[in-house]
Amino acid sequence: MPADPLIRKKVEQAMKLMAEQGVDCWIAQLGQETWSHPDPVQALVVGTSVTWPSAFLLTAAGATIALVATGDVENVRRAGAYERVEGYVQDLEPELRRVLDELRPRSLAVSYALSDHAADGITHGWFLKLQAMLSGTPHLDRLASAEPIVSTLRARKLPEEIARIRHAVEATVEIFEAMGAWLRPGLGERDVFEFAHAQMRRRQLQPSWDGAYDPGVNIGPKQRLGHAGPGEARLAPGDLVHVDLGVIVDGFASDLQRVWYLRRRGESVAPQALLEAFAAVDASIQAGAAALAPGRAGYEVDAAARQVILDHGFPEPAFAFGHMLGRVAHDGAGVLGPRWPRYGSTPEHLVEAGNVFALEFAVQPRDGSGGIVGLEENVVVTEGGTEFLAPPQRELWYL
Repeated sequence: MPADPLIRKKVEQAMKLMAEQGVDCWIAQLGQETWSHPDPVQALVVGTSVTWPSAFLLTAAGATIALVATGDVENVRRAGAYERVEGYVQDLEPELRRVLDELRPRSLAVSYALSDHAADGITHGWFLKLQAMLSGTPHLDRLASAEPIVSTLRARKLPEEIARIRHAVEATVEIFEAMGAWLRPGLGERDVFEFAHAQMRRRQLQPSWDGAYDPGVNIGPKQRLGHAGPGEARLAPGDLVHVDLGVIVDGFASDLQRVWYLRRRGESVAPQALLEAFAAVDASIQAGAAALAPGRAGYEVDAAARQVILDHGFPEPAFAFGHMLGRVAHDGAGVLGPRWPRYGSTPEHLVEAGNVFALEFAVQPRDGSGGIVGLEENVVVTEGGTEFLAPPQRELWYL
């Protein structure tokens, strides 16, 4: 029995994608000591780390071949994703050349990419080694980027992947509910941060990104947007509390943002500037979700949401509207973002049913009072539209 049967399902999906894209063979992972620096596809289509130089090959015809040192053979077999596991003693190169000569691929994809960070797995050193290994063979001239394969493989979520993400979202909602009941004047950003981590430990969860700033916590008027650990601010009447939190459940991640306001004495509602800021962000997310449909380019969805922020009189957001969710919070593949150089070609990707996105924008009140009004929702794309994986925050929450 494989360590995680989902790995084998993704391997099967990958081989179908290769046939769809006209790729005969994909060297999915080529490297060593992959516990310390794994290729991003290791969790997707390999299922275990290796110690010595190894090559994991998939073919469009359905072959799965792992070429590993003898000390890694048993571990790779137990992972269960590769039917043909061959061990070597001295040198990977002749084994790789022998198998490629046997397969005779007309195209040979390798995990490097110019735009998708999650498809850019092979190190520069190992790519140079691969070129040297294949020198003098016809295979050298057939090397190509596996970015289209990897990006699509990550983007097209299987039903089980969506179910696991849904569970992560549900766990995050539970933590937010506990946090809202616990928040009170005098608590600092570090207190909120530690509360979230205590909740994760109690539920045996892991953070969706670097635990030094998951969650991101912003309290009060002096905060700015960005990824950073907790500061020294403490909650006082008239302050906003903004939290960006994600957790991993059964190998899959969530990424949600919520915002509260601590009313001053005598206030029944937040100041108008805060309400206007919240309304702008909420409307942008709803507009983006409405535009999110199969066949739309990522930059088109971003433009629909971005325009709402501008129409409400706020500055243009300095980041993309949406990113893929999967085994990590920023799962690679397509981005719902503007066609800026920082995003490469990822905003050109077309949305497909089965994609799972985090949708987010944030602004600061126009009256200069400061604080962050940011929201983030997790959604799955269906043939009929967009489904929110948790009820979205449609109103400012009060403490």
